[in-house]
Amino acid sequence: MIDQFNQEIASENSQGLSGQINAGMRAGNTERNEVVRAAIAKWCESVKQWGASIWLHAANS
Repeated sequence: MIDQFNQEIASENSQGLSGQINAGMRAGNTERNEVVRAAIAKWCESVKQWGASIWLHAANS
């Protein structure tokens, strides 16, 4: 389960999530800023799920 989350996060990052964030920061227009907010929110959600899975895995061990 932990490996699955690691793979999902790595996959999202390799698909340009960080690139979207960087491009939006450079562009500075409203539309790009919305993309950046959405990308950051998605990344944060992935990290939360990943953290929860580790906690759950540890609790079940």
